[in-house]
Amino acid sequence: MNLDWPDVLPGFEQFLKKKNLVCLGRGTSPKYGEKFALYRDGNISVRVLSERGQWFAELSDSAGSPDEWYDPAILRDLIIGPGNDVLTFSEQLRTIENNWSAILESFSPDRREETHNKLAILRHERAKRRFPGWEW
Repeated sequence: MNLDWPDVLPGFEQFLKKKNLVCLGRGTSPKYGEKFALYRDGNISVRVLSERGQWFAELSDSAGSPDEWYDPAILRDLIIGPGNDVLTFSEQLRTIENNWSAILESFSPDRREETHNKLAILRHERAKRRFPGWEW
């Protein structure tokens, strides 16, 4: 599958660079043609990727739980309250940009553990909402 880079991505990448995140990788999977970009500083990582023709953005607490990635909708639920579980790619990027300071504060050393615990609860609640009748 040959997938073009989204038009909104260069502006978002500039935003990340202005926030002092460094691009650690940007490329295309040779086997499937899916694309990815990874940005990071000492505290937060942001990745954008295409999967099966859909684009996603995710954030990780680089300093605390670097292998745990969160989508912008769940972070929005944490920071400002519930909303749509599924966001367009543009909405995902806008959510990150508009809540950047609050996201960083949420993953600060004194709030990190509480944030991860709350995000786990929010994920569980979302799963129950999206898959009713499933035993959770």
